[in-house]
Amino acid sequence: MHTQLLTTYVVLCCVCWVHTAGFELTILHVNDFHARFEETNVYSGRCSPGDKAKNRCYGGFARLKTAVSQERERSPNVLYLSAGDYFQGTIWYSVHKWRAMAHFLNLVPNDAMSLGNHEFDDGVGGIVPFLENITFPVLAANIDDSLEPSIQGKYHKSAVFTLSGRSVGVVGYITTETMVIATPGRLIITDEAAAVRAEARKLKEQGVDIIIALGHSGYRKDMEIAKEVEEVDAVVGGHTNTFLYTGTTPSTEPKVGAYPTIVRQSSGKQVPVVQAYAFGKYLGRLVLTFNERGDVSAWKGNPILLDNTIPQDPEILAALVPYKKKIDDMVTHEVGKSFVFQDGNRLSCRMRECNLGNLQTDAIIHMNAKYPDDNKWALTSLAVQNGGGIRASIDERASNG
Repeated sequence: MHTQLLTTYVVLCCVCWVHTAGFELTILHVNDFHARFEETNVYSGRCSPGDKAKNRCYGGFARLKTAVSQERERSPNVLYLSAGDYFQGTIWYSVHKWRAMAHFLNLVPNDAMSLGNHEFDDGVGGIVPFLENITFPVLAANIDDSLEPSIQGKYHKSAVFTLSGRSVGVVGYITTETMVIATPGRLIITDEAAAVRAEARKLKEQGVDIIIALGHSGYRKDMEIAKEVEEVDAVVGGHTNTFLYTGTTPSTEPKVGAYPTIVRQSSGKQVPVVQAYAFGKYLGRLVLTFNERGDVSAWKGNPILLDNTIPQDPEILAALVPYKKKIDDMVTHEVGKSFVFQDGNRLSCRMRECNLGNLQTDAIIHMNAKYPDDNKWALTSLAVQNGGGIRASIDERASNG
């Protein structure tokens, strides 16, 4: 049994709306951050001194802190949400695991986040201490934890926020794929839409008039929830690293669709769906206007590219230093050099052959042949690397990892 977390924010403003027309809500959001603690290059790999000199570095917790703070100053009613997968993806996570992530998320806190499949890469034991140390609600409505008592009561199905007299419920969900692509122990992941619907109805019965679905199941599932769950007013998603944008894109990512993508329910109700690519390169910014019934009547926004025009917060930069020392000692140790760009993009390596995958599998075969032992009955002629295990590209011009 999970207890609904009620979080109330008091916002001082000149005008307060209480169930009147024209309530404006700004949703800031990230997804699939994947341990990009520091700023990264255009490919979301490690930012080199050359990249820095040319102002070609993006994202990172320090820049994200500034961007979120700026948006909170501009708008009276703001929710900053994450659609999961903060864990895994760089040496930062390999070395520091949940500890560094919890520390910096408490310095740059979301109002709420959903669990992602990568939060379970180190099993239930790898996520429980994170949940015990984080200072904001972590959500998933479609987890049956009856066989995993260690995680019970440490996350929630939903959270409710009061902004300018309007109640906004956020309902979390996680992909059912977690059962096979991560290590969730004895947790059972149930159907996303059914769980979101059940929790949203409970919130509606309690008088919550605006429902945001926040989850980590991919763009198609996000649109399915938007279409099928009549109580939902907007969907903030992740998992597929989908880049949605309206207009001319500001960087190298090809857009998959408009921001927001509008899904029409059978009743005619229109539900905005958003994602913000991945790796903290963008901060999604969706501005919704709600009528007196709690339905979306207008929308605008786009992901904000977190480039050099947004300064890095000095306090966050200082907080990174103790963790960064061990990282720098490891990544500056050269183990090899490439004369060509090593493509590790998910659109390449998960869909077709990519040269970084070839490099890794060739290295496995070479290692096996070079260092034989008595346990090997024959030389290996074939190596396999899962595409999802390749997390970023390698720039041949970089010399710092």
